[in-house]
Amino acid sequence: MQRAVRIATVLTIGVLLAAGGFAAAGSVTVVEAGVVQATGASTTITASSSFTFSPSVVNDLPLATAVSIDFMNGDGALTHTFTIIGCENVSFPDTAQLSHFINGTGSDKCQQAPLLNVVQGPSSSKTVTLSATAVTKAGWFEFVCQEPGHLAKGMYGFLGFGLTVPANLTPVTPNTAAGTAVFIIVGTIVTLTVIAIVLGFVVGRREGAKHEMPPERLGYAEPPAPGSDEPKTPLPP
Repeated sequence: MQRAVRIATVLTIGVLLAAGGFAAAGSVTVVEAGVVQATGASTTITASSSFTFSPSVVNDLPLATAVSIDFMNGDGALTHTFTIIGCENVSFPDTAQLSHFINGTGSDKCQQAPLLNVVQGPSSSKTVTLSATAVTKAGWFEFVCQEPGHLAKGMYGFLGFGLTVPANLTPVTPNTAAGTAVFIIVGTIVTLTVIAIVLGFVVGRREGAKHEMPPERLGYAEPPAPGSDEPKTPLPP
């Protein structure tokens, strides 16, 4: 019986560890940075080691004006990019389409080259200029980090030219609500746990049957076998 309990315990722990791995793989931490209002034709964007841009939103940059952007990589360990997507009013549906949006390949909505693409190593900075002809009408543009995996971790933001960036944008922010994947994982855990319990019970019954003490060892007479010739007690007259 103890062996059965150990088997069921090991199976249950394995299920929980696997579920933890799924949760860790699907979980992402996004730290929101600030929102600033542009007061002229210049702004500063800083990449941090927490995989965020600060500020994450810059509103009311001037139209048809050369805009100076100071890109600072405040991460002392990793390289980051500051890449402004070339399509107006388009945000990423998922990180898998990053190369299509950036490089203008595939059949995605954005087929334009980036407005800017700055690559900076750890603890470095660079000032770049967005030309006066880059944005001539009101709209917003998403900027991202192209380093593998960084966009999914929260390295994106928005620049509003001649307007305030809409507050309801939902680009690559992970879905933390209980969705299909969560129900699948929970259902798998419950199913495997039930299987582990049933298996433990079955194994326990078999192990118990092997070691079951015969009746004569307990002081009881062994019951007669079916069809034996043991004399029967006569009925009273």
